[in-house]
Amino acid sequence: MKTAYNPYTIGFGRIPAHYISRDILIEDIIDNISGDEIQGQAYKLTGIRGTGKTVTLTAIERKLCSDDEWIVIGVKPEGNHTMIRSDYVKTLGVSTEVGDKLAAITKGYAFAYQALGKYMWESGEKDITEEVLARLDEALSEKVYQKIWSELTPKERWFLGYIVNKDKMPVSELLELTGQNKSQFSKPRQGLKKKGVIDTSIRGMITIRLPRLKEFVESQTEDL
Repeated sequence: MKTAYNPYTIGFGRIPAHYISRDILIEDIIDNISGDEIQGQAYKLTGIRGTGKTVTLTAIERKLCSDDEWIVIGVKPEGNHTMIRSDYVKTLGVSTEVGDKLAAITKGYAFAYQALGKYMWESGEKDITEEVLARLDEALSEKVYQKIWSELTPKERWFLGYIVNKDKMPVSELLELTGQNKSQFSKPRQGLKKKGVIDTSIRGMITIRLPRLKEFVESQTEDL
């Protein structure tokens, strides 16, 4: 049943009413640092903007603050397709088919999950509309992608302009399209991978990690 308030948020750092759970990770960290023999003295949470780092840290902070044995000093600063689909179906009242499409759009990206849920909620529609997608693209651009884009080198941007045309692209196809060789792509490849834009875990294949990145890149290249 639809509640009276929008449970999704595109603000950073706060724990929203609905979010991609990191319970196992959080419990593992808390159990580790609370044990008699501490296995790790420090933890580093990494990831590009909008992947849920701050929400995870905030959840850890709250759990530790509830324990009198801990003193917490200023801890302030993706996701599962099935989980996101189930949440959209339950919270937005959409069909399983629509929920599946919505979850696929987010690519499991925490910020996209919140933004898409927020705009679907506000639209009141039970299917995906162009207006909802336009609002999602605007939010991704303003709050995430412009920052990422500004940190890319000109060569990384140039290659990305070709890569975004497919969710998955063989490296051989990219090199054929660009007229470049493996050596010329090596450094941009590492940069795009390190910045969380592409996944290269499948040998010879490049996969886009971020939702609706093609729309953003095309809007940027049009302005060049």
